[in-house]
This record gives sequence, structure tokens and C-alpha cells, in this order.
Amino acid sequence: MNEQQGFIRSAAALLGSGQGRVKCPYCSNGRKNKHDTSLSITVDDKSVAYNCWHCNETGHVWLDAETVINPLREAGPAKPAKPVKVVAGELSESSKRFLGHRGIRLDTAVGLGLFTGLRYSRKAQGEVEAIGFPYCGPDNVYAVKYRCIEPKDYSWDGSPASLWGVDRVDLTGFDGEALPLIICEGEIDALTLSDCGVMNATSVPNGAPAKVNEKKIDPKNDKLFSYLWAARDIITAAEKVIICADADQPGAALAEEIARRVGRAKCWQVGYPDDCKDINDVLLKHGRDAVGAAIEAAQPWPVAGLFSAEHYHDKVDALYRQGPGKGESTGYLDVDDLYTIGGGFVSVVTGIPGAGKSEFVDQIMFNLARDIGWKFAVCSFENPPDFHIPKLAEKYTGKPFFQGPTQRMTTAERDTAFGWVNDHFIFMDSADGEPSTIDSILDRAAAAVLRLGVRGLVIDPFNYVEMDARDDTETNIISSMLTKIRLFAISHDVHVWFIAHPRILRSDSNLGTPIPKGYDISGSAAWFSKADFGVTVARPWMHSPVAVDDFGNKEHTVKNDNSVEIHIWKCRFKWLGSVGTVKLQYDPANGRYSQFVDWGEVEI
Repeated sequence: MNEQQGFIRSAAALLGSGQGRVKCPYCSNGRKNKHDTSLSITVDDKSVAYNCWHCNETGHVWLDAETVINPLREAGPAKPAKPVKVVAGELSESSKRFLGHRGIRLDTAVGLGLFTGLRYSRKAQGEVEAIGFPYCGPDNVYAVKYRCIEPKDYSWDGSPASLWGVDRVDLTGFDGEALPLIICEGEIDALTLSDCGVMNATSVPNGAPAKVNEKKIDPKNDKLFSYLWAARDIITAAEKVIICADADQPGAALAEEIARRVGRAKCWQVGYPDDCKDINDVLLKHGRDAVGAAIEAAQPWPVAGLFSAEHYHDKVDALYRQGPGKGESTGYLDVDDLYTIGGGFVSVVTGIPGAGKSEFVDQIMFNLARDIGWKFAVCSFENPPDFHIPKLAEKYTGKPFFQGPTQRMTTAERDTAFGWVNDHFIFMDSADGEPSTIDSILDRAAAAVLRLGVRGLVIDPFNYVEMDARDDTETNIISSMLTKIRLFAISHDVHVWFIAHPRILRSDSNLGTPIPKGYDISGSAAWFSKADFGVTVARPWMHSPVAVDDFGNKEHTVKNDNSVEIHIWKCRFKWLGSVGTVKLQYDPANGRYSQFVDWGEVEI
């Protein structure tokens, strides 16, 4: 836990439960008003959720050490938030004019609880009239988001933790037909849909992120989407989720990130006429019927069906102008020539016992988390979390966790590393003794994507996954399992590493043990055919022939120099890598891999 999170935990201890506001430890020191209480905190018996409405820093600090090890475990019921005082239905004349200019009828606004209040505006440097949008829980209004009328500015009472309007959602229509959930970029858009008779219109509480790159959001901002986790019951129950974001780059990034977390298979996206940037524009320029028509004409994400070439025009145009690009770096230039990491793909990793399969995948995860902020869900049956976390801490500090011949990490370094691991990794623990099926693993992984925005999933190793072979062959079961994993990876834009042991390979006294590839993995040729990437981790000395000396002692003919070979035996997409072999160096003291240097070729 870092210094800022320690401050937040202390503030939570003083508050006890419910909601409050304190100064932000992330941004207050760099601001003129160092005492501005811009950080909203919500405390329950498991954690404190925080959000700064000035610098957008947001996240959770867990109050229970057990929850850190297995954060996917459901927390107990939260204590009711303190109600926020509102004056429902009282709208000033300027508020009515503002809503009228947006095409919103007064009775709709009043019916949804909108009201006028005086709020301080940073842009105006004083109090101005603002329209309040109440965020409602089961029993009360727990937060209000204010939209200043002039100038455009926002402020909050309390901390909006979920979607605006989610309390009014009813997914069952009058005739029993399932209705979609609609998620808009702003409250005005949701208000527009409600005013036009469209049911179940909600809005994200914090709009689209301002800083995006090529329609992508920095992984460090994944925590901005915690409101989706708060609304998970409604999102899970909805058969169809329609995303109604603005027609600009931040809106496209918002839509993409919501779809990734919710699952593209159930998501649809609204399109607009060329002269409109959002659904309120459609109302003002084309009328109420056009608003309903836009929702009716929403298009599914590609996973959900078949599409004409026109649907992919923007992506094809980007490929033509920019080329296919590369995946994310593994952290090693030599490896990147053969293997880069992208969302929506599956890597099958194999190697004989002791070759370092898990350590190599850990290193790739560590590099991606360190370099670009990726988060990971880890289902590791052979590395329980309390032993796996120290391994990751060793890679973070570059020092061993336990006592040994080299300097051990200090307690301060251990605590810093633990906090870093907690921010980037979530662990699936089978401590209850229940066998893990591929469906249960993917269900928990989907929850991790929704809750934390994870970008990678590791399943290690395959032979611990429970399979029911009574009604089918092992080959068909493995093929079906890999199909499920690949569809999950595509739907959630997640890279999946699946570690699988090879079958027992026959050793040759002259040639040594062969290096396993895809067809050598136990169970099925589907390991080769359905993998996007095939990776073998091999230590050369373990595969060398065995010599017998005059005394009958056996030893490998190649000396153990801690070099490791990474064999890429399959690459489905040539712009992401190619087939080949590269060497790395392994440091057993801290579990780190590094670029290989052949000292025999280095001039001294």
C-alpha cells in the first residue's frame, strides 16, 4: 500500500462507514487550494472506494487482507450510504430554458427528480445555477451530479458509484419481451432517450475519458470503469446492452472499453446521422421519431453476427494508412522479432518440467504491467497465491524474497512490491477444494474484466482443469475447451496464456530429449491447430544427451549456463511475429529473464 492509499485508509477509519469527502492526496499538494475536499470516499466493511473529481484518480483500498489475496470473493452487504439532501422537482427558469433548448420536456425532467441548486464553478470562479441529477440507491439519493448551466462545468455531492438511472431499469417489457439496457455517455443523452419514450436509458457518471490514443484508453485509467462493477447484476441480467456514446474519439474509446468489459457478444452500438455527434443532436435536428429509430437501428459488435464490408470500413482504412502494426512488446527486443502480445489471442505455452514455463509467462506479465499498466487474472494451480506473489515481488525488486546467498529484499521493498502486485494482479484461489472447470474459470475471468479491466488471463497448467469425459472423446473436449477460451479472448479483448505439459518424450542417448512442440502436448492435436501462438520454453542442458563416466555417474553433456531458449512454433498472424527461436538468460536468484549475451562472441 502506497502513501496515498495509506492516507485514504486513515480517512476511512475516521469516517467509519458511508460516504464523505476529504482532500485528495494525489493532487492537493500541486494545487493552489490544498484543502479542497475533491476526493469522495465510500466505506463499507471490506473496502474504501475513492474518486477525485479534480484529477480523476479513482480505485479501491481493501480493508481486509484476505480480500487482497482473493478479491473476486463477494464482499458483504455495504452499509447504507448517507443520504444527500435534494429539492426534487424545483427547477429555476434558467434551468427550464436550458432543458428546453436541449429539447427536453419539463415533466420528464421533474419526473426524473432533476432540480436546480447553486454550485461553485471553477470556470466562473463563483457560485452559479446548476441542474442536479440525483443518483439513487435502494433507499435514498446517495449522490448528486451537478451540471452548471453557464459556463459548462460539473461538481458533485457524494460519489456516484454506479450508472445514473440504473435504479429505474426494468428489463421485462409489458408483453414479457426482454428489453435492452442502454448505457449513454452523459446524463443529457439518457434524459433525451427517456423523454422520447425509450426505456432503461442510463448514463456513465464520469463521461468519456479526455485522454485517449487511437480510440484506446490508457490501462492505468481502467479504474474509471468501477461503475460497471457496481451495476453488474443489471448488466449480467440484460440480454442486450446498447451503447450510446458520442461520435468522436473519446466516445469510441468509451464504447470499446464498455463492450470489452461487458462482453461484445451482448453489446450493440448506436450510430448517428452525419450531422449529429450524439443522441441529443438527433432529437434537435431530426425529431423524436429519429431518436427511437436510431436505437432500433443499433448495430451489434462483430462477435454477435454477420456484417457487410461497410461495417469494417474504418478498420480497413486504418490498416491501409498505418499498416497492421505490432502487438505489445514482451520487454525483450529479440523476442519481439518473433512474438508480440495482442488482445483477443491465445498463447499455448509448453515445455518439459523445470524448464521455466510459468516463470517465463510471469516475466511477460510483469513486463506488460510495468511498461503499459496491464492487469492480469491468474489461475495458477501449482503456484498458490501466497507463493506466487513473492515470485512476482522478486521480479519487481530484483532481489530474492527468502534468505539466500544474495541480498534479500528489505521489508520496505517487500511492502512496495506487494502493493504493486495488488494493483496489477488478481488471483483465482481454489482453497475451497471445489474442482475448477473451464466455465468456472472463464466466469471468474469475466468478472475480473468487468471489475478491474484485466487485459490478460493465465491458466496454469491445463491438467488441473476438471473435464467430464463421459460423453465425448478427450480430443473433442479439449477442442471445445480451446474454442471457448478463444471466444472469451476475442469477446473481452484479453490475451490468454494456457500452459500445458507435454506428453512423456522418449530420450535418445545420442540426441537427448527432443524439445516439445504443439503436437507433443498431452491430449489432442487441437493444441496446435487452435492456438494463435505456440511457445516452448526450453533449457538447452536439459535436452542434451546424457553421458556416463567411468564410475557410472550420469550427467548432461551440456553445462547448465542458465540460458533459456524460447521456441515459437506457431504464429497465426505474421504482423505479430513469426516462427523461430531466441535465447534469454535466466537469473535463479530473482526469477528475472534478461537479454542473452554470448560472451564467446563479445570482444573484450
